[in-house]
Amino acid sequence: MKQRLALILSVLLAIPAFGQDKPKPIAAHPKVDQEKVDQAIQAGCKYLLFSGGMGTFSHGQRNQPAALQSYAELILLTLLHSGYYAEGDPLIQPLVDYILTKPIGSTYTASLMAMALQKLNAKKYQMRIAQCAQFLCDNQCENGQWDYGEPGPVEPPPVNYDIPKRPKKPDDVATGSDPNAPGRDPNAPVDPNAPAPAPGSSAGKTTAEPKKPGKTKTDTTPRIPIRKKKPGPPNGDNSNSQYAALGLRACLDANIDVEPSVLDRARKWWIKVQNSDGGWGYNDHGNQGGDKNETSVSNDSYGSMTVGAVGALCIYDYYMGIPYKTDNNVLKGLDWLGKNFDVTKNPNKTQFAYLYYLYGLERVGMLYGTERIGPHEWYPEGANHLLSTQQGGAWGGDKFAPQANTCFAILFLRRGTLPLKPPQAVATGGPAEARPGVANGAPVANGGNRDPGLATNKAVEAIAPGWRLLNCRAECQKVVSAAGKDKVLQVTEEGTSRQPTFRRMVDATSGGPTVRATVGHKEGEAWSLVIKIEGQFVATKPISADSCKDGWTEITWDLSSHAGKSVLVELIATSADNALWASIALN
Repeated sequence: MKQRLALILSVLLAIPAFGQDKPKPIAAHPKVDQEKVDQAIQAGCKYLLFSGGMGTFSHGQRNQPAALQSYAELILLTLLHSGYYAEGDPLIQPLVDYILTKPIGSTYTASLMAMALQKLNAKKYQMRIAQCAQFLCDNQCENGQWDYGEPGPVEPPPVNYDIPKRPKKPDDVATGSDPNAPGRDPNAPVDPNAPAPAPGSSAGKTTAEPKKPGKTKTDTTPRIPIRKKKPGPPNGDNSNSQYAALGLRACLDANIDVEPSVLDRARKWWIKVQNSDGGWGYNDHGNQGGDKNETSVSNDSYGSMTVGAVGALCIYDYYMGIPYKTDNNVLKGLDWLGKNFDVTKNPNKTQFAYLYYLYGLERVGMLYGTERIGPHEWYPEGANHLLSTQQGGAWGGDKFAPQANTCFAILFLRRGTLPLKPPQAVATGGPAEARPGVANGAPVANGGNRDPGLATNKAVEAIAPGWRLLNCRAECQKVVSAAGKDKVLQVTEEGTSRQPTFRRMVDATSGGPTVRATVGHKEGEAWSLVIKIEGQFVATKPISADSCKDGWTEITWDLSSHAGKSVLVELIATSADNALWASIALN
């Protein structure tokens, strides 16, 4: 390991010094001297690149043999957000090469690696990001927290569940082979290892982009399902847990389909342990036995744990379809931060984790979408104080090493956290679902997912309880009456690379269960139902006048061969102009 790090450092030192001719990012705030901000960030980046402190260190041996931490992921994330570095820059390439091959050793490592790679190139590094997601899911504690995590062997990511291109119809074949040629089955599943389509991707982007007139941009980045494969330890801490939320957000933005129950458990933990004053401590309720401690962690409310909790709740609300802007727990946390606001120290602490806190304060402002916390303008107050405390390019001094503190300071100065998209109502086919802390009838937010995804879809629940519908925007689904049945869900294919997919995790038993789907077609139309288990094609069923009686047919699939396992089941409508679904059930 030491030889590897020495090699990285030698490569860095052999590269010309920091370039002053790189483009400057846009202005951060009118009340802050932008030239001074840019100079401070450039000096900080130079310190990070040439300090030689990017190695590993042991940290937090709790519930695992050892957890190797690394500054490399945090430094790469910082350099990318600084505005002066991008993919292909020789100054950062040694860092990229290092984190792509090193063991994923802790919750912090996995989270920061996912954040850095998602910023660098979410599509190119999606498989490595999926490994980070798997680590985070597997190491979630039983109570919903995260510990430092237990390093283990890196497994290859699961097969993505994008569907290959549908066979071309006779009227859209310009050149090439005839789809109706003898010996060719147009309904046969295509090799899942075939090259994926090459159009551009919007993966990982969290801000809306204007669409070009007359063009529709389709995201063809594969979606990779990640589910929890093993139990974690009984409990962890709120520091690891807030970074796990950041890492999961990066994974979700990179089209990693994280198991919803992981997000749900995490959100419930944060709600459960909020103190009566609205803040959070390091672990459980401070007002239930936690002692005050001004120089270390404690369970009474303090700044760095409260900003982390508010940011984490915004993330979980967003991806679970809960309006974070009106979440009472978020609002109580913001109220605590407003009453205890400070940009010169970690509130309720003395010389402890100050810049760690300040980066969390920036995340709250960006994730919640506010320039003020209480009566305070958090950015200009914090930035101007940071500009007065930098020494020799670095920010130093407390619980964390100068490399980490310098990263936290730069991420604050550059407002490095990407904002969440404005929430939009999900078309559910009925009134919005009531959720804890949300008034009945309030619109359920999509949370920016490209699919209804983690937000409950009433139309889907009506015909397929417990299933999720992906790759099918609201305008591509509607409830209709068809072939003698009422309240049928009709779905339309968005494109050959985004086909409507019903999916669910199923615990298979020795006697089954059996998946039963009643499906149909519109008169004069036909489509194919593809069944996938654990990402593998297992069957293709043609749905047409020849296979249906009175417009309907029942498709069954026995899962007894997977007895004792939890398996991912997917039912996919291919070549579907209008696929009809009457019911999906497990018997």
